[in-house]
Amino acid sequence: MAKNTLEVLTAEMLGDVGKLHDQIEALPAKLDETIQPTLKRAEEVLPYLLDIKRKELDEAAARILAASDVLEENRRQLAETMQQDVDNELRARVEDYTSQVMAATKTMIEQTVQSEMTQAALTIQTAAHELDQARKGIKRSQAQELLWMAAVAILGGLMGASFILILM
Repeated sequence: MAKNTLEVLTAEMLGDVGKLHDQIEALPAKLDETIQPTLKRAEEVLPYLLDIKRKELDEAAARILAASDVLEENRRQLAETMQQDVDNELRARVEDYTSQVMAATKTMIEQTVQSEMTQAALTIQTAAHELDQARKGIKRSQAQELLWMAAVAILGGLMGASFILILM
């Protein structure tokens, strides 16, 4: 009986394996039957989905372009503001430097004029002192000698003039 049971079980198992084999062979056809409607539906829906995604991409691109325009305007305004700030700072520094140079020049001129005036005053004072000393230094006899020389010179001039008149 064990042999019969084993044969019966083997026959049943072979029958089951045959059924599985038949089911496996039928699987591609069943898959094709099941997948084909889904693929057709996907082919029908895919253009619609692609249009939706294209519209979303176009809207996103439009937002990016708008944001880019805003960023460009902000960059331009910032550049103008920075240029104005740089110009104002430069102008302030030039004005400050100019006032410092003017103050330094004024101080230098005042010092130079003061020094030259002091030197001129000393020179005038020295010349006045020397002139006073020279006036005091001429004695009477020197003054008399100068007068005699002047008289002799005048007499010599008169004699020369009369000699010329005589010769004429």
